[in-house]
Parts: sequence; C-alpha cells; structure tokens
Amino acid sequence: MVSLNSESNCLGTTAEPKLVAISHFQLLNGARAVATSFGIKKDQTLACALPLFRLPIFALVCLSPFLTDSRTIFPEPQPLPRSLFASVKKYRCSTLLTNGAALRLLLKISETQRVKLDSVEQILLLGDRVSKEALRSIQKQADNVKIIAVGYMLTETGSIPIMGDATTDFTRMIGRAIAGYETHLKPLSGDGEVKPGQLGLLLVRVYYGSTFMGYAPDTKGKEKWVETGDVARMDEHGSIEIVTNKEDLIYDNNNGLVEHWNIERLLNQSDLIKGVQVQLFST
Repeated sequence: MVSLNSESNCLGTTAEPKLVAISHFQLLNGARAVATSFGIKKDQTLACALPLFRLPIFALVCLSPFLTDSRTIFPEPQPLPRSLFASVKKYRCSTLLTNGAALRLLLKISETQRVKLDSVEQILLLGDRVSKEALRSIQKQADNVKIIAVGYMLTETGSIPIMGDATTDFTRMIGRAIAGYETHLKPLSGDGEVKPGQLGLLLVRVYYGSTFMGYAPDTKGKEKWVETGDVARMDEHGSIEIVTNKEDLIYDNNNGLVEHWNIERLLNQSDLIKGVQVQLFST
C-alpha cells in the first residue's frame, strides 16, 4: 500500500512530498497497537477532531471500529469541526482525538458557550506537547476525563509509535515506544552511544516482523529503522523529548551547537509573545 507523505512527522516540521510504501500488515497491526495502548475498547465512541489526510489518523479512526468493535464519529472534514460539541453530546462520545492547538481553542469555545464535555473520558492529543494551561482547562471543563495521552505520528509507520500516558510530563515529553515498536537515538555526528539526557537523532523501528519498504520508486527496502529527522533526548525510562528538527540545527563559527530551543522556550513563557523562532543569518 502506498500513501502520499507530505509531512514526515507530527511536530510541525515538513519534508518534500514522497510516496511511502506501507504494507497492510503494518497498517493493521499498527492501528491495533495504538488502539490497545490508548485503551480503545468495544462499545466506546471516538470523536475525531482532526483531518483524515494524515495516514496515522486515517488508520486509527477507520480501522479501530473493525479491530475493537468501537465506533468513530467524524463531525466535519476540518480541524475545528463546528458540530463537534453537538456530536459528542448526541453520540455520547467517550474518547476525543485532537491536537493541542485545536483543543485549546475548543476549550475556550466550550467555556464561552458554557458547554461541558461530560461524556468524554479519554483525550488523545497528537502532534503537540500539552501546555499547563490546557491541562487546567481539561480538568475544569471535562470532569470525567480519566486518561490524557499524547502521541507522535509517523507516516513511515502508518501509526502512532510513541505515546505518553498519565505518568508522562506532557509539557516536555511525548512518551515512550508502544508495544510493537522501538526507539533509538543516533549521535548527531560520528559513532558512539547516546546516553540518557543527551541529544541524538531519533530513529523508530517499524512494526515487529516487518521492514521499512522505503520511498517510491524503490520500494524493496529491507531496513528496520526509520530516520524521523527529529533531534531528541531520551531519559533512563525510555521517554522521548523532541527538541528540534535536524534541519534547524545551528552551529557557531567554532562548530559548536547553539541550543536555540532553550532561547525559544524561555521567550515563549511571556504572555506578550505569541511565537518565537531563532534563525541564522550569514554575514
């Protein structure tokens, strides 16, 4: 099975469009692994507030009903469906699939309209770390939420191979590899081992028992690991923190790494600043 890959991962970084070869085995087992890890079970109803053009989302919301006897509600084909609250209320949706940016806006709308998501018990956020403000809003407006998880999408696996649960620091980490997948950090330069807390290039192993077939026209690949293009840290428990994309790395004149993400994170703490991006200009 071949899908158009216009974004290589889930954290806002983009790559050149590519055709990626993915097997039915990888899609089905990947969707099953995600549904199991997140706890999607029989008779649950999932409301999807994300567009289906991302393959990991498509696989999860379209295959879960067949794999678990659950039900998927897709209010509208847009990131912020206007009828989301009505759909959640009408179908008593217990699970909400969205992302951090959309959730913040949805919670503001629900607060203005004085709507509470009483039936929602689980929220899965894809593509973002979760702000402390969003966590407080969830607790305030969705009283029954028991599980909040974050997930890292990867088109090359057709799934969400990394997920965080209630034990994860959502403001920093994206979680650990779920059953069926593995993660590994490769040194930024040269060989060697990346120790816990150090920076490295994130690699994800495709679903057990399969290989990454590659990008068209060469779809006979035998590699088991996919290079995500992200620079990350891993703690001693295997939890991953995405720091930046390797294309955004900045080195000074002495070939020293400039940790620009620390500057961005510090400046972003101000309520007066809406967004920060450090850029390098040659002189």
